[in-house]
Amino acid sequence: MSQANASGSAPTSGGLSLARQLGSSASYIWETGEGKVCFAQGVVSGGVHEIACVAAAQATPEEPGSRLDTFFGPGMGFSESYIVFVADPGAKVTSIKYEGKEVPWAFVRRLSSQGTGRDIYYAALPDGHTGWIDVTLQHSDGQTMPDRLPVTMGGGS
Repeated sequence: MSQANASGSAPTSGGLSLARQLGSSASYIWETGEGKVCFAQGVVSGGVHEIACVAAAQATPEEPGSRLDTFFGPGMGFSESYIVFVADPGAKVTSIKYEGKEVPWAFVRRLSSQGTGRDIYYAALPDGHTGWIDVTLQHSDGQTMPDRLPVTMGGGS
């Protein structure tokens, strides 16, 4: 929290959400009072080493008709490749796959209404991932629908 405050991207009263911890590395997500969503990575015992922020309301889906939008990544974290994305309100992620295999993923938090009220997710990706991740969404009426996000990364760089 102190490093987020010092960087000029202080969290709202919603605080920080742990997106993923793997070994001694951790990733966090939070909202600022200026309507930004921030992502930080670091070593648990050594503090945050990277902070990036985006204006939540300005983000739009990368593919026509998609209900998904990438906020951070694809990128290489301290311990794994990742992507952080949001789903439109009323669309809940139920699975994330690459080449037909489930990848580790987590619901992180629902953004405030100022941050569009969308749900934000973190997914771990295989190194060197190129192509698409397939996401299954469940809508408020119970219907499931496939969606996908384009992802291109070079061998962990």
